[in-house]
Amino acid sequence: MTKENMIGAFTLDQFKQKMRVNNANEALTNPGFETQITSTTQVITKVLETNYYELNGQKLSDFTPIETGMGAFKTDLTQYATKAQGIDFKACLINPTSGAFNLDGQTDIEIGEETYPNNFFRDTYTVTKEGAEIAARNIIPLDLVGAKERARKKKFDLGLQEAWFLGLDDGRSYGLLNQPSAVVDTSTLNGKNLSAMTDDEFATFIATIRAYYDNITNSTAMFDRLMLPQQEYFKLDKVFGQFGLSRRSILDDVLKEAGGKIVYTRYNTTAGTGGGARYALYKYDPDYIEGYLPLEYTPYPLFPINDLDMVSQCMAQFVTPQVKRKNILVYLDVVAPST
Repeated sequence: MTKENMIGAFTLDQFKQKMRVNNANEALTNPGFETQITSTTQVITKVLETNYYELNGQKLSDFTPIETGMGAFKTDLTQYATKAQGIDFKACLINPTSGAFNLDGQTDIEIGEETYPNNFFRDTYTVTKEGAEIAARNIIPLDLVGAKERARKKKFDLGLQEAWFLGLDDGRSYGLLNQPSAVVDTSTLNGKNLSAMTDDEFATFIATIRAYYDNITNSTAMFDRLMLPQQEYFKLDKVFGQFGLSRRSILDDVLKEAGGKIVYTRYNTTAGTGGGARYALYKYDPDYIEGYLPLEYTPYPLFPINDLDMVSQCMAQFVTPQVKRKNILVYLDVVAPST
């Protein structure tokens, strides 16, 4: 064996093996730094809790139904959609007293496919030997693995949140606030946010909004979500009339009658026509609108990438909200009247 292929008394392969053993033993005996496996296991149980940091306690599932664990690793999720075919209702009526033979009506279904683009997410972080040793020798030991995992999970949470509401700007995955099939109304709010309306204007909005939506859906659905700009949600603490009730509590009562709720995001503030505020009315139902997480955020344990350093990878897949029925999602945009 030539000297150039030796490190001290060891060959290169012997030295690599010794370093692997040394790293493993040091991680076990050094009280300032947990073993890789234990630390990663502890982190995984924490990061899988769903935390969306900008939504003030709300979750994405408060906005749309979410189907999880279905169709992982498919490039496009496929669902079957059906519609009835055959002669119309009146043609099925018979006259049993006519004495003539009557032909039964025929009904069948047409089966078609709907595909939704499935987006793949993957991210990696490394833990270097030097970084682990520095973390272990702090005055207060730092859980380096935990800190990196939390940072990665937060990136995913915030990115998914933005994609859920604004889409991905790729012409395939739209958000809840920019669906191309939505009904866009720029006149109902008459250029005013709900907090800026007079008492009479607000009373008119409350008195007419359900009939307005009922007319759009041809009396086949009633909204149970009202989505507001975040600042508007807070401003609706404003008292309405002389009864001591806030405008928000009155809106809450309207939604509660349909078994629904008010939701709000900061994205609504500029999502409307011309960059103005956008309100949204829709029915929360997987038959009407739904998002998908075929593969939830999944971190994988650390594994070696060389003699000294470790790497951790994660994967996820998501399909942004899909509107499954026309005229179910209505945007009310605040557009200032032209002068």
